[in-house]
Amino acid sequence: MEPHKISIPEFFTGKNIFITGATGFMGKALIEKLLRSCPAIGTIYVLVRPKKGKELQERLQQLTANALYDRLKDEQPNLKFEDKLKPLAGEMTALQLGLSATDRQTIIDNVHVIYHVAASVRFDDSLKDATIMNVRGTREVCQLSLDTKNLQAHIHVSTAFVNCDRPEAGEVLYPPSMDWRQLIEIAENFNPDELAILGEKFISPMPNTYCFTKNIAEHVVNDMCMGRIPAKIFRPSIVISTMKEEPIVGWIDNFNGPVGILTGYGKGIVRSIYAHKKYKPDYIPVDVATKALIACTWDLALRAPTVPEVLQCTSYSVDWLRPSLEQLASIAMNVQEEFPLNDIVWYPSPNVTTSTAMCYVRTILFMLLPSLLVDGLLKVSGRKPMLTRLQKRMYVAQLALRYFLNNEWLYSNDNLLALQKRVLPRDHADWDYDFATYDFQTYMRQSILGCRRYLLKEPDATLPRARRHAVRMYWLNIVVQAMFACLLMWIVGRMDFVQGGFEKISGRF
Repeated sequence: MEPHKISIPEFFTGKNIFITGATGFMGKALIEKLLRSCPAIGTIYVLVRPKKGKELQERLQQLTANALYDRLKDEQPNLKFEDKLKPLAGEMTALQLGLSATDRQTIIDNVHVIYHVAASVRFDDSLKDATIMNVRGTREVCQLSLDTKNLQAHIHVSTAFVNCDRPEAGEVLYPPSMDWRQLIEIAENFNPDELAILGEKFISPMPNTYCFTKNIAEHVVNDMCMGRIPAKIFRPSIVISTMKEEPIVGWIDNFNGPVGILTGYGKGIVRSIYAHKKYKPDYIPVDVATKALIACTWDLALRAPTVPEVLQCTSYSVDWLRPSLEQLASIAMNVQEEFPLNDIVWYPSPNVTTSTAMCYVRTILFMLLPSLLVDGLLKVSGRKPMLTRLQKRMYVAQLALRYFLNNEWLYSNDNLLALQKRVLPRDHADWDYDFATYDFQTYMRQSILGCRRYLLKEPDATLPRARRHAVRMYWLNIVVQAMFACLLMWIVGRMDFVQGGFEKISGRF
């Protein structure tokens, strides 16, 4: 394959982009990277769902107020976001994306690249809702791409877990479990209650409606784009915090995946989790995924293949980024001793177990009962109970993740590595996404600090107070454990005393 002659920024010069899911985790990172590293880019149109009481431009201002955009503002102080970002009112669940005729025509006449990033990532969505959003929504985006006059690349962001029914999966499309047209028709016409009853049968062997509908959506892209427009299916694994200063270290904006569990551990709320200790989840930093996403757009547009392609953005060949769950818990514990979260309710003590019974016992003894006790005290003192409700949410989140914490997959990333080699030498400073060598301990330190700063809004200045509070909770934990051990010994002693008494009485007869 001949090397490309124009760089990534040169390709995006003057190009107009349309993005769905712009306000999501990857959408925010994608917009920031395009604006910062491709300053001559044209207009970026973003699909924005109208919200009562908020103007579209106000929602974009809220988006760009994120700390993620601080570096961009420093490097391009004269940048006016309103000149580059154009919000278009729409809705992924509506036909034709809910776009007005004028806005739709604007895209058709002006756009060169379409990124479909939006999706419902809820594992507990009904089959109807997940299908309308993830499958029919994909159909509507593909149709828009087909109608767009000067389209050079259609990028569909999927997930590596579309093939979670296979222990190993390559960068190919496997046969679908059902036809996407039929699934859309069922979702549109079946009674929601009837569909809920049949849902489990439809999605089997997939664990949830998210993985199932994202799998089917890939076939929408393949069938509609084949031989008509250049299309790429981009499959990231579990997308987590930024790894390097792209644009800031440790940035994240959601509690999905391991961050939610680690936050629960760090706050002392989650005391036990049911998972296979030795299994190694597949993570990918969001800055690596964003660079690869933009680089594959450049590569796709310049080659213009007629058959849709698949790229798996995974850490398949990178050992440091695939610690076992046991190693992850241990490293997280060490890092959180250095950077404790504010106002922890108990001293963190992560426990990963493969025993369902042990997990339930620890959940009841160390999570549910203390929460009920604390909430009871809050209620008596006239304050609002909150811990039991929070525990319930954390437990439901654990149940949703249980399938993924007790299975292991190998998702090859040959196309990702090959793409990296095609990036031009002059683009390496901004677009090289090599992540083969790094240290997970360092990465976890960055991630937990990022969680404090960007998710929990806990400034670094609060760390000394957090450390003092953590020390107090440590000694309280020691005292309570000692009291609990003494209580157990007393109970055992009383049982021996009672048993001895019975033996003496029975001996007389």
